[in-house]
Amino acid sequence: MIKPTVENTLLDFQSSHSLRSKIEGKRVVIVGPLPLPDQHDLIEGYDVVVRVKRGFPVPPSLKKDVGTRTDLLYTNLRDSQNWVRPRHLQHAASSGVHFCYPYPSDRPKVLRSLRLDENYYHNYNLFVKQPIPPGFAPVQTRLPLTHCFNAKRYNSLEYSEVGCRPTTGLLAIIHLLEYNPSSLHVTGFTFRHDATKQYKSSLYHDSYKTDAEARESWDRTVKTPVHDIEREIAYMRRLLYRDYRITVDSRLREIFYGSVNFVMSRITAISSFYPLIQRLTTPDPTTNSENPVKVRVFLHPNPKPDFDPFGSTHLQYLQNSLLPLGVEIYHTHYLSQYRGLTFVVEGDMVGWKDWKKSSAIYWSRKLHPYSRFYTVSLINCWDFVKNINRYQSHLDHVAIPEYYRDYYELHCPRLIPYGNPKFDYPFEEWDRDTLMAKYGFPPDTSKILLFLYPKSRAWTSPPPDKYLYRLIRLAKQQGYYVVVKSRGQDPFSLAMNKTIQNYPYTKTEYGYSYKPNSSTKSPHSPLPTPTPTHDNPDYYGDYIVPRDVDWIPPTTFELLRCASLVVQFSSASVEESVYVGCPVIDMKIDPTHDRFSFLLTREWVSRIDMIPPVDKNKWERVKSSFKKSLDREYSMRWDRVDELGLPRREISQTLITKFLK
Repeated sequence: MIKPTVENTLLDFQSSHSLRSKIEGKRVVIVGPLPLPDQHDLIEGYDVVVRVKRGFPVPPSLKKDVGTRTDLLYTNLRDSQNWVRPRHLQHAASSGVHFCYPYPSDRPKVLRSLRLDENYYHNYNLFVKQPIPPGFAPVQTRLPLTHCFNAKRYNSLEYSEVGCRPTTGLLAIIHLLEYNPSSLHVTGFTFRHDATKQYKSSLYHDSYKTDAEARESWDRTVKTPVHDIEREIAYMRRLLYRDYRITVDSRLREIFYGSVNFVMSRITAISSFYPLIQRLTTPDPTTNSENPVKVRVFLHPNPKPDFDPFGSTHLQYLQNSLLPLGVEIYHTHYLSQYRGLTFVVEGDMVGWKDWKKSSAIYWSRKLHPYSRFYTVSLINCWDFVKNINRYQSHLDHVAIPEYYRDYYELHCPRLIPYGNPKFDYPFEEWDRDTLMAKYGFPPDTSKILLFLYPKSRAWTSPPPDKYLYRLIRLAKQQGYYVVVKSRGQDPFSLAMNKTIQNYPYTKTEYGYSYKPNSSTKSPHSPLPTPTPTHDNPDYYGDYIVPRDVDWIPPTTFELLRCASLVVQFSSASVEESVYVGCPVIDMKIDPTHDRFSFLLTREWVSRIDMIPPVDKNKWERVKSSFKKSLDREYSMRWDRVDELGLPRREISQTLITKFLK
């Protein structure tokens, strides 16, 4: 006669496939050990109710909070330090509960900790080999029990995906998702948040664990390598951002979504961040929430003064722009204290000769080797073409317009088809007259040419200054009011700088305005009678903007909105021009690359070959083409952007919906 044991008397072993019909396509809720109050109706309304360990049976005092039904119970088959008794199993069987054992019953071949793995292996054997007590009442229905993971799958979770031994609750969530529920609501869990350094008594309901049992569990977790709280929280955070099926209760929402970080070592990044920040800090009228999420901006010093967010004027600008929105500003040294969804621009590596000195290192492998941050990078102009392979492996996602991804054949699972929040401004609604008044442009001027001074880079050399000045004067001769803009890191020539800071230019809030006085003798002219503007050697444009003075929105965007035509030099600014709606004269000086070539359409772009060297004959061809380009009509607004499917509105909301809804 076979000796009656738990294995041959009480258990009905079922394959994991038997759970598919119970879970697939169903609305599932999993209830943890610290329930929120008054959730009975919510929980009972789901198709499948799942609990963990001592969550079954539900004590009478908790029924109004967590309901009464239990369909699946994930358990490691331990009742504190005592093995689950046959009477427990009989009660579960009579209540229609299905047991799920998350750890492999077969002995793992690869053991990270021999002692721990041996314990779990023997725990299971001790459980199933328990003898049935004499006189035990016969059971009418055996308890369904399923082994969730085999050793291969479990080892992948522990050693690769999670990076530590997962808790029963996390294993349950992972297992349920593999059976494709229509939704999975997670409630009553804390993931032992903020309990890594000191014990917290509010991790379990009293009926789940006494305080002594909770403290003992905390000691085992913290003082021995059973579970790693930090790694588990990081894995769960990544899982939440990637899987739309998961929803969480208000407490978990605060833990995982309550803080959004923005990391920047370049002041220019605020142009991309601000539309997102503004959306995040604006109350949601549908929820009457006054402060939906906490937004924090982390600044990292930059050795280049024109970019350093800690520069006195830059820091003041950020404070004036962000503090009224309730945004907190920190040095990146404090980033480790605020784990969560983190945004950067171009991996926060662009412009650094050694990117490891940038703030990227703070959320990368050196300081945070366990991927504590879920990091999303936004692109900036054409930089991603050169740099994306440098930084994409250090990120969770790179948000990029789908057309850009396909055109440049960027095949990486980390890329998501979203636009750049930098263009999430209502350009078509901006009042041109208001912007004209802001910069002090003549109100009756209809023809404004924005001249973007070329950059001097290793890949090419701009044309000699004399030819640039001739182009400016030709535009003036054709009746344009010429606005010349450069950047702090791309200064004008010494002669030009000296002139615009003296006669005949007048300093304004945003630059220098050309206002010659006919009664004043020019330092370059022996005669008191002024020469025509376009022939005046002191004329370098009607309005000079030597550097950016604003980033929300960028100065260039506002100038493009004022302009009727823009001149660029093999620049990625064609993207900005198209989004804002300003036709382009592209002076090609780069023999290798055409930035955003798919936007260089003849309808609104004139292209002129000015690849150095520029001799006398080539200059004559350039001059002739330039005059024709100034006089031609362009048919361009935002139609090409829409034709290519490039998002230009609600980009920020789309990103927020993706990661925070």
